[in-house]
Amino acid sequence: MKMTKWVPTTNLMMLRRMGKLIEEMNELGTVAARCIIQGIDEVDPSSGEVNRERLWHEIADVYAQLDETVARLALGAEAIEARRAVKRGYMQEWEAMFEEPKPVSVDFEKQREEYEGIHPCYD
Repeated sequence: MKMTKWVPTTNLMMLRRMGKLIEEMNELGTVAARCIIQGIDEVDPSSGEVNRERLWHEIADVYAQLDETVARLALGAEAIEARRAVKRGYMQEWEAMFEEPKPVSVDFEKQREEYEGIHPCYD
């Protein structure tokens, strides 16, 4: 494998975009961790806010930063949306693996009547 020289960017717009994007993603990560540690509907003792509300705020902030980054860096919104659709399909398939089977409604009285009708002891 050929080695390449890494030269950090000095482009101010790129630095702003990446800095804000990383900042917001880290804030979202912090709140997601709080939801795991404390529970999504619990109050964060440091902020006094409900974790669910903090979570949707941070998700909205990340979406805003992503939208602005895609637009300013001309990253191809259509291609990104197509990839998101594929990924959502994968995630839905993955989540389906964890779904609990739905309870089956059983009519025990009907089952007893049917059983009595075929069981030799009930003739």
